[in-house]
Amino acid sequence: MPNAAASNLAMNCFSDALYIELVKSGFYICLLIIVVCAFGKQIRELLSSLGDVKFAGTSITLGDRKVTAASYVLLAETFIEVLSLNQNIYKFREILTLPQAEKLAHFALRYSVSVQEEDWNEEMLRNIAFLLHLFERHEQSILLFDRLLKMHPERIDFLDNKAYALLRSGVARNVEESEAIYIALIERFPTNARNYHRLALCKSQLKKHAEALAYMNRFLDFETNVDFMTQGIAEDLFFLTCTAEPADCEQLRERISLFVEHERKKKIATLSNAKLTNATS
Repeated sequence: MPNAAASNLAMNCFSDALYIELVKSGFYICLLIIVVCAFGKQIRELLSSLGDVKFAGTSITLGDRKVTAASYVLLAETFIEVLSLNQNIYKFREILTLPQAEKLAHFALRYSVSVQEEDWNEEMLRNIAFLLHLFERHEQSILLFDRLLKMHPERIDFLDNKAYALLRSGVARNVEESEAIYIALIERFPTNARNYHRLALCKSQLKKHAEALAYMNRFLDFETNVDFMTQGIAEDLFFLTCTAEPADCEQLRERISLFVEHERKKKIATLSNAKLTNATS
């Protein structure tokens, strides 16, 4: 979390406008978070001196040190704004440590209880929940997505991310719940290839290998792109089925190889036609 020393240094060096612009760039995002996460002791000392300011929907009481607190709140709000942007999530995964991610989980879970639901920063909570999934803190991720879904049961992205966290947890009852979610999603969105892929992974984890192979074949029927198809078969969660049914998995790989060759020939044909068109024009 942010701290007064880091905030004051930034405020002294840059104008407000320039400071915010710098924070938007990838380098300064990394620098900000590294600095922010390094001063836990100073933050605790600062918190003991705070008195009535609004931070992330929560009222904090300010004492006499309002200038110091204002710098702290500015940096804290900037951090939350950055965390609310989808494109930053994988950057956070690269630079945060597991203990820092767990502190972020603690904050998010307290926030979801302490702040009125109508005042939630839902994008921030969703991104923290997804980040926790990336850190394999699946139970915390699932809990946050459950709280978000209670508010917005219609949000398919919340449901999909919860289902994948359930699947990745490896706990049998969670995988069964994930399986049920993906079956329901396929009924609602029968042309979404990813749902078939993830349902195949659920079936594999539950050792329903015939069904896993069937859904993986359905996934390949969409022929979305070579990388997606290849990664789908290589997925570690599909390993149980490939171990149990090696011949059938080899047939899946052959399907991908034929698709790759077909795409290669199609690309060559397109390039040849383009050259002929240019030559005759």
